[in-house]
Amino acid sequence: MKGGLNKIMRNLKSSVKGCEFEKRLFKASYEGDWKEPKEKHVQFILDCFGIDLQSYISHEEVSEFIMDRINSTTKEMSSNTKMYIILHRCLTSE
Repeated sequence: MKGGLNKIMRNLKSSVKGCEFEKRLFKASYEGDWKEPKEKHVQFILDCFGIDLQSYISHEEVSEFIMDRINSTTKEMSSNTKMYIILHRCLTSE
């Protein structure tokens, strides 16, 4: 039951975000559960960070969104852990 409620809350909260990248970043780092970030969301973030998507989102914006998310959730241990996992994967991806 709790998993279904978390999914509903995650989808509701992410629906108010701006672009697709912000939605995926929020879903990957949702603080309502202690599971690792979903691979499909992390892969989308890595694709945005690694590939030059013309006029979609720049590398600076990706880094800025990630750092803003880390700074805005300083009290949420689960969210910060997920963001550090994502940041580590972005920095070590080829």
